[in-house]
Formats: sequence, structure tokens, C-alpha cells
Amino acid sequence: MQKPIQLIPCCKVFAQVSVIIGVIFLILALTVNANAANSNRDTSISASLKTQLADRPFLNYPRSVERFYKDTRYQLAWIAPDTVKTHAWDAMLLLDCALHYGLSPTDFHPRELLYERLNAMTTKHEKVGNQQKAAYDILLTDAMITMINNLHFGKLNPVYTADVLDKGNAGDCRSADVLITCLKQKDFMTAIENTQPVSKAYLSLQRHMRLITGQQALDCYETPPEDIQIIAINMERLRWINRADTVYISIDIPSYTLKFHQKDTTYQFKAMVGKPETPTALVQSNITAIIKDRVGITFKLSGNSLAMAGVSPRTVISKQALRALSDGTIQIPEAPRLAALILKNNRANLTAGELGRQGIPKQMRAYTLKKPIPVRVTYLTCAIGDWGLIRYKDVYELDQRLTNAFYQVPEMIARRSNTKYRK
Repeated sequence: MQKPIQLIPCCKVFAQVSVIIGVIFLILALTVNANAANSNRDTSISASLKTQLADRPFLNYPRSVERFYKDTRYQLAWIAPDTVKTHAWDAMLLLDCALHYGLSPTDFHPRELLYERLNAMTTKHEKVGNQQKAAYDILLTDAMITMINNLHFGKLNPVYTADVLDKGNAGDCRSADVLITCLKQKDFMTAIENTQPVSKAYLSLQRHMRLITGQQALDCYETPPEDIQIIAINMERLRWINRADTVYISIDIPSYTLKFHQKDTTYQFKAMVGKPETPTALVQSNITAIIKDRVGITFKLSGNSLAMAGVSPRTVISKQALRALSDGTIQIPEAPRLAALILKNNRANLTAGELGRQGIPKQMRAYTLKKPIPVRVTYLTCAIGDWGLIRYKDVYELDQRLTNAFYQVPEMIARRSNTKYRK
């Protein structure tokens, strides 16, 4: 006799399979819902960022900030839960130390970028609205882009102005791209600091500024505000000529010095510069040739942008003769020695004695340089010596105007503060 089919085990198996399938569908549904929620959240953040960026007169570099978020797909760069690592606190610390870099803290949204707000947005991330997160994130991005531009080009660069830099197609440091790169670095602060000039003059001023606004500020020392301001504006001037040349000539007007910088050695010369009535132009050029004739030695510069020539040591009758007394040309008593060093650098061996002989050759002789030597004319009214800050005479009286502009002091107020009233 055939046994009846047992349906109960089959039902049990079917029920178990149904439960498993149901659990799988439930997991899939929860995953889809979670992804949808995340997508909505991302879309909401993106929408908030785009809304905030649409009204941007409060930003220093609005177009650069917009490029930054476009390249990062409109995601928050700084604001995240406190369980997620960002460089927000590193950025805030850099802004806090703006004085260490010779910058003005008022240029970096100090009233809005507060530690308390950042802390609230990280510890209570889900409770803070997307509009608030987007607003803070955008301001911090603008502050860091401003710092990068100010550190590399300077705040008041006469060529690379804020408007020129904001267009993003000028200069060797595009701030939005640099910031994206820095955010990927483990040591964010060092990456930002590396945007500064690398010249010895700048680095010595920067180290001294860090000392007097940091360590000495906590000691019993008190640095006069005038010293901090004079260092800051001279760091600003050095940012305007930010170049990575290892072989170049710098001519500084207030200190009446010419320096021939090579990789491991610097040769220093005395120089005569233009009078206040006929000032020497602050230019950057290149020595392309050295001309030797009966008169003496002339250094030919590209574009005839500056006149550099030798002057007979016999005409230098006193120390005063090496001051601002020329018609704007730069005159060098030791021109034969300088010319010999330049030609040696170009692998042409001529001694200073040969170049310095009067009346030889009978005809003009031009020595074309295989590799032009960059020339920078600077106006630095201070430097750091073995015993601290050295100040030079403000020959052309340019310091006060730059100080007023750098610290945004109205000209009328500045005039009143400098007026000496008679009793």
C-alpha cells in the first residue's frame, strides 16, 4: 500500500524559505532607504552650498571658492561629525596664528569663524541645519584661500591683485587647486606654510616675527607694535618678488647694497641709488650682457627697464657718496669684480683686473650671457641681524602708505596720528 504524502515537512521547508526571502527583501529595502536618505542628505548639502555661493559678496575670493566646491562636487570640506577626521581645527589654528606670518587676522572672517560654532557643528552634527554648515564651511574655505594667496603673492601685490588671482588664470599658485591638494596631505599646516617664499631674507623675517609674536609674547618681553608692523610690510614686499631662482642679483635701496646670490655663496657690494627726486625703479629684470668700453662697465638689462653701471672708485670720496644720490641709475664702485663673478658663473673666465683696465679694449666689447641673471630691485627698510631687528632709513618715504593700506587704516586718521602738535 502506497504511503500518503507528508505535507507538513514540505510546509515547514517552504515557510523557512519564505522567512529567509523576507529577511533578504527587508535588508534590501533598508539598504535602499538608507542610500536614498544619504542621497537626499548629500543633495541637501549640495543645494545648501550652491544657494550660499549664489549670494557671495561677503567673500574675498568668490570665484575661487566656487571653483573649489565645483571641483569637490559640492561637498562639505571641513564640517563633519566629531568622529570623522577633517583639517578644520588645523585651519582654525593657522588663522589664529596669522600674526606669526605677518598677516592681519581681520582679513579672515574672525567674527564668523568661531571655535564655539565649529565645536557645536561637529559634536551636534545631526542637529545643525545644512544652511548653517554650508555657511561656515564656505567661510572657512574662503579664509584658507585668502591665506594661501596672501602668503604666496602678498595682500597688496601690484601685479597679482585679488581680482586677477580670483580669475584663476594667472600666477604660479592657483589657490583653489592648492587647497584641494593640501587637504589631501597628512600634515596640512606644513603644506599651507610651504606656499610662502623661500628667499633667505623672507625666511629670516618670518622666523623673527614668529618669535616676537609667539614665544616672546608669553615672556616678559614686549615688542613695540611699530616693529611688528615694519616686519610685516617688508615680508609683504618680499612676497611680491616670490621667485625660486637660486642664482640672482638683489639690489636693496634703503640699505644701499647689491648682493649676488649663488647656490652656496652670497657676494655683497655697495651701491649708489637714485635720489628721492629721481628714484630708482622697483623692477624685476635680467642681465643679458656686460658691456666694456673706454668709459667703464655697463650691465645690459632686458627691456632697458633699469640702468646699471660701474662708477669709478675715485668718485666715491666718502661713505655718503654711496647713498641715494644718483639720477635713478644703480652705480657700483666694484663693477669689474661683479662683472667677473657674473662671467665666471657663465663659464667665461675674465678677471676683475682685466675688466677694470681703463681704455682697454679700444673698441666696445660686449659679453653676452649664455644664461641671463635675474635682477630684483627691492625696498626693504628692515632686516634681521645677529642682534635682532635692523632698521634702515625710509629713503623714499614709502613705509607709512603701505602700512596704512596693509592694516586698512584710513588716510585721514593716519595723517592725524602722525601730526605733531605744538604746545
